[in-house]
Amino acid sequence: MKKITYNILSAALALITVLGSSAIVSCTDELDTEQNGVISTSSFYQTDSDCEEAITELYAAVQSNNTNYTGNAWYMKTLLSDDCFTGGSSRSDNPEGRELNEYQYDYSNNMLAVVFELQYKIINRANLVINNFDPDESTIKKRNVNEAKVLRAWAYFDLVTLWGTPPLVLEAVRDDYKSANTPTEEVWAQIETDLTEAINSGALNEKSSIDDTQSGIRVTKQFAQAMLGKSYLFQGKYSAALSVLKEVINSGLYGFLDSYENYVVAAYNNNREIMFSDNNANDTGIGDYHGFFPWIFINIHSNYMTGMEWYGNDYSFMGYGMCTPSQSLMDAYLENEPESNRFKESFKSYYDLMDMNIYLNEGQEYYCGCGYFNYKLRAAVSSRISGYYMSYWANWIIMKYSEVVLLAAEAAIQTGGAGAGDEYINLIREKAGVDPISGATMDDLKLEKRLELAMDGTRYQDLVRWGDAETVMAEQGKQIQSFLGLNDDGTFNVNYARYTNSTYGFKSKHNLLPFPQEEMEINPNIVQNSGW
Repeated sequence: MKKITYNILSAALALITVLGSSAIVSCTDELDTEQNGVISTSSFYQTDSDCEEAITELYAAVQSNNTNYTGNAWYMKTLLSDDCFTGGSSRSDNPEGRELNEYQYDYSNNMLAVVFELQYKIINRANLVINNFDPDESTIKKRNVNEAKVLRAWAYFDLVTLWGTPPLVLEAVRDDYKSANTPTEEVWAQIETDLTEAINSGALNEKSSIDDTQSGIRVTKQFAQAMLGKSYLFQGKYSAALSVLKEVINSGLYGFLDSYENYVVAAYNNNREIMFSDNNANDTGIGDYHGFFPWIFINIHSNYMTGMEWYGNDYSFMGYGMCTPSQSLMDAYLENEPESNRFKESFKSYYDLMDMNIYLNEGQEYYCGCGYFNYKLRAAVSSRISGYYMSYWANWIIMKYSEVVLLAAEAAIQTGGAGAGDEYINLIREKAGVDPISGATMDDLKLEKRLELAMDGTRYQDLVRWGDAETVMAEQGKQIQSFLGLNDDGTFNVNYARYTNSTYGFKSKHNLLPFPQEEMEINPNIVQNSGW
């Protein structure tokens, strides 16, 4: 078996070097010498224990991909959608996020750069596991190598759907390695290969029952199948997608909670709806600011409000109000299901907040507000690690079972026509507390997916692949809303044009994100996407 021996790694981490902007990191030739107090890769990649340490570092990279404020994949994708406004304290707060949300960004946007780099950090750590351990040597190595394949495929899914032709890197290579763009179809082929090999390996974990909350803390066979089905769907391979997604549904290992309010409560970590999430623990020794992002950042902005200071309600005392619900998202609920459980348990109106003794400060405007507030992704009091200022142990959800069911519904409609996905859509609608549907079309599916997976980070990629983004988000960022409280007649006082832009909206060039500036400067073999 080939061993990679190109760099020297710290004894503390034993294997990881942080990626540079070229997405490919190593040490220089001058460091390719034996040093006291460090472990070379040829010495490290040996035992099951080494393999467990390597996969742990890979999972840590996955977690940072969803909890890093400067470059969070979920946050970036949600800002790029029409589900939210950037929020924060003012126009000067989070300018990079505002550029994304209002379609004023270019290749110099740092959030794009960090997300791009974090995907390759995951890929690099996955490659270190895949390239350096022989899966035939032990069951632990076999499981971990195949978990790494799934996570490499997961990282490449975002890269190929967002950037189109990302470099395909299958080895942990030197920093002088400059990989050119890889054709989209080759990246998809590798994603399919990694997922198929992992699924067929027989090594991936599976839950023992629908309410097994422990087995799902690692990559499972069903998550790999869900990602394979999603990958097929994004390529238009609808029959193949439906076949593999049915296997997940028919496994009987996943289902629905009774309430949308429990998604983000730490006591429900790894519940029956979770295909995959990061993994946090209620560890009182972990210190302040654990789980600080995303929970605190997207929680209601406490500076605007009175009544949030003492944990007297299910909002934490601290929030920065990023990612506020858009009026268009709220209108989708109000026009279709104003009394649904899904709406009432996912978002709260200002009247709901007043019932919780939370009020807008006198004379205050709530920047980017529309009178409705995020409750689905709140920082719940019960999720706080006791004794710490802003630390939370609620898991961040990477994929829900409801997404799998809706992917199957779409694949069914695409292969069987209107009505073919009704069975799956109605599973979701029953849970949502709305009447069943008959003869559902793609338009019905698109609406259902928006309402069910609001602010879950899936809509942007959907709008792009459906070819709807340029129409739906043509005026994204033209006008920025602000909530001012109640009018004399009790209606919401919203200034929908509190701020305006002359440059805004999704254009054809936005179908692919620009490769980051630093990447282009360091790697001359990268060709920039059209229009950037």
